[in-house]
Parts: sequence; C-alpha cells; structure tokens
Amino acid sequence: MPSSLLGALLGVGTAALLQAAMRSHQPVAIVAVLILIVVAIAADVMRLVPFAINACFMLFLTIASAPLIQGHEDFVVVVESILLSALYFGAIVLLMGWLQARSARPPQGAG
Repeated sequence: MPSSLLGALLGVGTAALLQAAMRSHQPVAIVAVLILIVVAIAADVMRLVPFAINACFMLFLTIASAPLIQGHEDFVVVVESILLSALYFGAIVLLMGWLQARSARPPQGAG
C-alpha cells in the first residue's frame, strides 16, 4: 500500500505541475514538465524506481492530466481524497488482520 499511495500522490503532483506550467504560458516550464513525464515513463518501463514510479503513478497522471480534469479540478482536494481513502482502506485492512488473529486464538479456558 505505501508504494501505491506514493505513486498516486506523485502522479497527481506531476499532473498539477503540468497544469501550473500550462497556465503560466511559459514554454520552458511546459517543456520541463513534459521532459519530467517522459523520464517518468522511461523509469516505469525500465522499473528503475518501482516504489514511486509505478502503475498507480501512471494511472493518476493519466486521469489527472485529462483536459476536463485539468481545467476544473482542485488538486488539493484530489490529494486529500487519496489520503482519506488510504486511511479508510488501511483501517479496514488492520481491522481484518486483528479479527483474523483474534479468531485464530484458542478460546480461553480450553485446556
């Protein structure tokens, strides 16, 4: 889960950089972010940093870079929802692990 969470956050962050570069109308900034995206794609294909540049990174970068989302989305809200989802599903996983461990113990008083 930590790798998926990091990939999602980095993917959204990269998309936010792209949005900021496009709004700045600075060709150097736009080219720099596009080069960053090309390097990230190469890193994913070559599995150079799989903990950070992974399928979650690519999925969130792709979705968050869609023109409809780029024009209308608040990336702070997207990051907040990713973190809230990670906490929610993390809590479910911990609860299930606790319940499983509890059910695996022999009943007290059983000799």
